[in-house]
Amino acid sequence: MKITKRQLKRIVKEAMQLEMFDTGSAGDAVGGTSLAQKKEQCELAGGKWVSDDPSGKHGHCSKPVKEATAGLPPWDAAADEWYEDRHAEDQNDMGYYIAVALENAVKKRPSIDSSSLLKLVRQDPGFHSMFQGVSDEEIWDVADETIEEGTLFFDVEEDAWYYAPDFR
Repeated sequence: MKITKRQLKRIVKEAMQLEMFDTGSAGDAVGGTSLAQKKEQCELAGGKWVSDDPSGKHGHCSKPVKEATAGLPPWDAAADEWYEDRHAEDQNDMGYYIAVALENAVKKRPSIDSSSLLKLVRQDPGFHSMFQGVSDEEIWDVADETIEEGTLFFDVEEDAWYYAPDFR
């Protein structure tokens, strides 16, 4: 599975928003994890809750919480793969769908001209209802990305689009 720059930016942004365990100073309201749960996770990791605050709310665990998974059953990679495949459509953004429609159109009609490509993308039976609010500029932006990724090739002199792996 290819990941576009836009998807990678979104993944990084989501990862940066995740709660760090050592944020006990924010009290019970951090990410839905209560102070008692944080202390329990710390204890499971074999650590000790370190706090200078008499209430114990402001502090951190003396060991990384990742070590708490040592006693858990091994990770089931097959189940994880199934889950990812099952929800892959939910994770794709509009750029992904546009790229797929562009690729399908160019595979169906090699050497298609730009205006016909735009019409064919908008009429793709799998995506036409989703593309009603998409501007031509957005489609061309995604087309530029597919050229950069090496999926499509555009012959400027002939105004012709090709599926790059077939063209080479």
